[in-house]
Amino acid sequence: MWVLALLAALLAAVAGPAPTAIIDRLISWLGCVERHGLNSGYLGGWNERGHDADWYVRLRSALNSAGCSSAQLVGNDSGWSGADDMANNPAFNDAASTIGVHYSCDGGDDGDARSCQSTQTGRDLGKPLRDSENGSQDMNTGAPALIWAITRGYIDARMTGYFNRPLLAAVHPNVPFSTVGLATAGSPRSGHHAIGSSTWATAQVTPFTRPGWKFIDSAAGRLGGSESHGSYVTIRSNTGSDYSTILETTTGQGKGTATASAAHSLGPPRSDDFEADADGTEATYLSDMQGSSEVQPRTGRPGRCVQQVAPVKPIEWQDDSDSYALIGDTGWSNYTVSSDVLLRSAGTTELLGRANTQLRPRSHVNAHYFRIRDTGRWWIEKTHTDGSNHTPGTGEWHDLALTFQDSTISARTGGRQIGSVTDTSFQPGQAGPGIQGYRTDQFDNLSITAGPGSAGGVATGQVTPALNTAKCLDDYTDPTAAGAALDIWDCNGGANQRWNVPSAS
Repeated sequence: MWVLALLAALLAAVAGPAPTAIIDRLISWLGCVERHGLNSGYLGGWNERGHDADWYVRLRSALNSAGCSSAQLVGNDSGWSGADDMANNPAFNDAASTIGVHYSCDGGDDGDARSCQSTQTGRDLGKPLRDSENGSQDMNTGAPALIWAITRGYIDARMTGYFNRPLLAAVHPNVPFSTVGLATAGSPRSGHHAIGSSTWATAQVTPFTRPGWKFIDSAAGRLGGSESHGSYVTIRSNTGSDYSTILETTTGQGKGTATASAAHSLGPPRSDDFEADADGTEATYLSDMQGSSEVQPRTGRPGRCVQQVAPVKPIEWQDDSDSYALIGDTGWSNYTVSSDVLLRSAGTTELLGRANTQLRPRSHVNAHYFRIRDTGRWWIEKTHTDGSNHTPGTGEWHDLALTFQDSTISARTGGRQIGSVTDTSFQPGQAGPGIQGYRTDQFDNLSITAGPGSAGGVATGQVTPALNTAKCLDDYTDPTAAGAALDIWDCNGGANQRWNVPSAS
């Protein structure tokens, strides 16, 4: 049995780039994994997008020819249609070693997993059946579904593998699924973290079994024969006489506490010339949202900078965005974000500010942009104005700045203001550099400086508890009178969840 607290999936497309090119890329990726001292035992197909049986057959042949015969293929990382096709296609059946489906239990990725399902066709193939993606639930409220999917996944559906994503949600609280996994760490500068109930649930399984152990059918079932009482499974070592019995009940348990460092904000002011970072590393506190930003040698002058190093748009799983990165707190309101920028090729580069709510896909982020093109065209979005009184061109460094002061948003380059707009759509939020498309522009001397009213003033936005940033303070009956009752509810961006909060000095 494999019970892992991470999602080990590789997304490969069978549409878009030629299928042969995808196979070549996968083999190249395996070589990269090996060079970094890692071992990849499994490869998947196109995540949740069906499958091409012939492509799996050709991939299996290519892997064998490239000396990668030990890599096993999982088909098809979607539903049970892969098993149906394996039953009718001997070549596909021989190519795939494991059947992988996503969210086989009740309710899918947001369900309670009180019972789980597989198909008779899938079970009859005699291959390992694995939930190759689970998770997507809060680290506390999702704990019952986690343990039920493990125990009842075998009892009901004979699933012998469970992959939960992610291990640690070290993401900003404005990112989707910010409280999933075993623990959260949404304040990277402080070291603050929270351990979820899912950790306790996982700890009842992972220390007591190993990959290769086998379930004992005669020692698995429901307590008292009833789903409401709980369930149990027994797993025995494949190399010795050890075995473990795991029981789950519906009452919930826990043991011990953990005290983390207190969360605290990150400036402003905040500036970085990246000279303290090694080439090829990530810049401190600058989080990639899309693309890949790394510290690299500067072009045209000595020193280091941050460069977006992905030269082409990746294969999209959904309607993803241009490349960009963010830094800071979602409560930042009045500030200036500035950076030196080198356009290494023709195109558009940008600074983002007041970036707050991010939705799926990543192209749906609430933010304001100062965008400038090598031809001289520039504009400010969300509300925008256009102009052409500065032509940056390519191959030279330029300084850009985007200032937020209450409802006024202004853009500056070359030391002078080139335009401003009035907009109140997004009040507080993070800042960062970005690029339209996937070019390899460079950014240096990234700086955020506070504006008047940013210290001791008032920010407007959602109020979330530290233990569960997916929940918000909610004025659920919309009253305005003194003494109105409030509660904690799922964050939904509604007006009844927006509050004026004095910012810390």
